[in-house]
Amino acid sequence: MTTRFSLALLPCLFLFMTAKAQPVFDFNFEPLLGDTIKYQNLTNASLVDPGLAGPNQNWVLAGQSSWLSNLTVAFVTPSSTPFASNYPGATLCAKSLVTGSPTGFAYYSQTDSSTLFHGLSFLGNIVYKNTHAWEQVYPMHYDAVQSGHFTGTKKVGTQTTHFRTHFQSHYDGYGTLSFGGGPSFANAIRIKTLVSRIDSLPAANGSHTRTLVNEEFYKWYVEGVRGYVASISQVATMQMTIAANGDTLQFQAFPTQFSREVRSPFSVVSTQAFNNDVQQELFAILGNPTHDCLMILPQHPIAQSVEVLVASMDGKVMLQQKMSGSEDSIELQVASFPAGIYLVSYRFGNSVQSKKWVKL
Repeated sequence: MTTRFSLALLPCLFLFMTAKAQPVFDFNFEPLLGDTIKYQNLTNASLVDPGLAGPNQNWVLAGQSSWLSNLTVAFVTPSSTPFASNYPGATLCAKSLVTGSPTGFAYYSQTDSSTLFHGLSFLGNIVYKNTHAWEQVYPMHYDAVQSGHFTGTKKVGTQTTHFRTHFQSHYDGYGTLSFGGGPSFANAIRIKTLVSRIDSLPAANGSHTRTLVNEEFYKWYVEGVRGYVASISQVATMQMTIAANGDTLQFQAFPTQFSREVRSPFSVVSTQAFNNDVQQELFAILGNPTHDCLMILPQHPIAQSVEVLVASMDGKVMLQQKMSGSEDSIELQVASFPAGIYLVSYRFGNSVQSKKWVKL
């Protein structure tokens, strides 16, 4: 685009100069092993408008005063969960505890350039397993679109259905996010995701039942915070029974669930407060990035032994070392590691925290 300098364009140039830089959505927004994030679900969430798309937006998610339920998401190792055998490629599990609902387990694997979603299971023996993983690729710049499809199976008890899913993720806006009289976040990113899923279940006399589910999600992320800060969603479902000859025997359109869930973190007064709410800092890394060695500094008194583990993004353990209460730091020799991005996990008692480290 060619810019013609004239007095008439001075207001436009002023707006351009004062516009906020476009933040980039990358791996730094994703939770890591050891993170625990709490959210609250607003009642009457259907009244919440996701607002407009575009640059330099001012999103205000307000108008609700009562809370329906609480959500806690803990990011744990898949081996510590009851459904790990269904997802052998997963290296991370998001364990969700929701008031009044069965516990959910979402399984992922991560690299420095993508996150793969392998499937979802719930206590009560409900298992979604993706034949091909849903991939989120990084980085995403403003107005970028990612789309694709995957197939899989849904098993409820002994009954198995097959599904095909199409998805589209769109980085459709950035700007300021606030909660109406509460905290305000600059440089917020919004990702809009559309999901269409068709389930197919065999029925009597050669017929089968098809269920079409259309989902719409909006998630807001804030620079410096892992995990989304707020989300809105809605779901529409239709179901039909089709005879062996192709005739439609029954059709039902369920009311659209305007369950646009708005989840906002507890006690949010600033980005730093949100980070503290996600998890207290257990350790710091000196030498990031580095080539030869990195130093691990505990951020708390050590009353028992601490274990430090360094793993590649595909889950391979590269180094494991312990430190005792008599040490105030630990030095890790990493010169032999291939260059790349690694996860440094710090285990103290029942707490685990992970951070990214870059090997030069």
